[in-house]
Amino acid sequence: MSEQPQLTGISQARPKLICPDYSLWLVPTEPARTVISRLIAHLSSLESTSPVFLPHITLWSPVPITQPVDQITSTLESIVSRLKTEYPLSDLQLPLKQATTGDQYFQSVLAPVQSTDALLALRRACEAEWGPATKDYFPHLSLFYGEATDARRNEIAKVANEVKGEENGEMLESVTIGEIAVVDVRGMADGWKVVGRVKL
Repeated sequence: MSEQPQLTGISQARPKLICPDYSLWLVPTEPARTVISRLIAHLSSLESTSPVFLPHITLWSPVPITQPVDQITSTLESIVSRLKTEYPLSDLQLPLKQATTGDQYFQSVLAPVQSTDALLALRRACEAEWGPATKDYFPHLSLFYGEATDARRNEIAKVANEVKGEENGEMLESVTIGEIAVVDVRGMADGWKVVGRVKL
């Protein structure tokens, strides 16, 4: 069962892109999670082909779909247990920057995340297990997926920043991360499913 926000009046049109594996997400805790979910839904409603998706910051992708989920979660539990002796992973705080635009479908409008030692340690540990990485890590909170023009993306990013200010924006200056989710990202974004969770 997909763990996506149940929202009405929002476009659920399916994008053309397909991902074949698992992805590891850092999932915000409440109340920021609800605020971000509402923002994603609002931005999605501005374009008929933009899907709604669960708030997240990608920690690592891909993890082979052939690897058993219980093996993945066991590995993550070991990583978290080991790193907790060096870094404050419980209630992990990640600062967010203003919403901006990217040039890819899955990075159309996003809020860049300010890297912390703990975040980068988690990333390195995942790379040691499932790497090597094929590109530099760019931590970010996605807010809008779509194939919009640059001008339209800029408009949507402006809306995102305005809505943040209207909806108790201080909650989006940073997010607290409570868990790592293992997500089946095969198929379309509105059908992605959380299949495993590991608490920080």
